[in-house]
Amino acid sequence: MTFKKNLFTYGAVQIIDRILAFLITPILLMSLTIGEFAIWGQTTVFISLITPMLMLGLPQAIVRFLPDYRNKQSDIVILLLIPCLILTLFFGIILIVFEKAFLQLLYGDDISNYFLLVIFLLVLSEILYEIVVSYLRISEQFKLISLYLLTKSCLRSGLMFYFIINGKLDLISAMLLY
Repeated sequence: MTFKKNLFTYGAVQIIDRILAFLITPILLMSLTIGEFAIWGQTTVFISLITPMLMLGLPQAIVRFLPDYRNKQSDIVILLLIPCLILTLFFGIILIVFEKAFLQLLYGDDISNYFLLVIFLLVLSEILYEIVVSYLRISEQFKLISLYLLTKSCLRSGLMFYFIINGKLDLISAMLLY
């Protein structure tokens, strides 16, 4: 019975997260200029595409193979995390070395270099989030995953509304709240 209850809780929180993300998009559209919204959209799409490549399928491997190693799960996850972090660091170095070409390719214009730092931080946070959630899934800690996801969604939405009400929502803050 607890598995069904945990699954229901996790599913309900996933739905709440998706609804809040859906509601934020039109608010962003009204708050940012057309160019800023295009940059935000391009950045979120790029992060969604590059993150799975940098993770090397690690979250799926954790869920698939680690339940067999009950005694050493945390050690194995840390050991498997190292190549992902090295690859992500290598990605960050590539961003720095080819910054002008990358900005021109992704955005079609030379815009601030802060976007590269934001992209790197968002990719790193997504990778860490996926790996932690995968580890918590095999540990069957769905309540903790649900609590984390609900907190993240509410915090993101709350900060977005705070920035909008105070007139301080700009492109960088919108990207960081992604």
